[in-house]
Amino acid sequence: MANTPSLSVERLYKTRDLMEAALPRASVTGHRKHVPNITLPDPDDRHVVAAGIEAGASVIVTWNVRDFPVKELSRHGLRKQKPDTFLLDLYAMTPAAVIAATARARKNLSKSGISAPDFIETLRKQKLIHFSATVAKHISDL
Repeated sequence: MANTPSLSVERLYKTRDLMEAALPRASVTGHRKHVPNITLPDPDDRHVVAAGIEAGASVIVTWNVRDFPVKELSRHGLRKQKPDTFLLDLYAMTPAAVIAATARARKNLSKSGISAPDFIETLRKQKLIHFSATVAKHISDL
């Protein structure tokens, strides 16, 4: 909330509740035990790596790549990727599934009724430059 003071606590709780409803098994618990064994430039980021370790993840998806050194991540069997790259890699593996999921994401914004072109522009504004360009090729499927 420090970065977005206009964001209310109620909105954060609602977003959390929606995320938990959509992905009930996505929450990671039991990760705190790993925190002392992780060394990062920003110690406040250690919980991210700890959750990755506990979940058996292979990749940390973050825009904040500079605070996750390759050597430290590899020590824990992890690597890092920016969201744009991560989504492009998913698309390369299963394009139809990624486009279908992207279409559902747009349709879930039912209150705004955002058009497909506007949704693609929103993705671009969120720094998903390459992914939005890829999705734009499938605009009729969105």
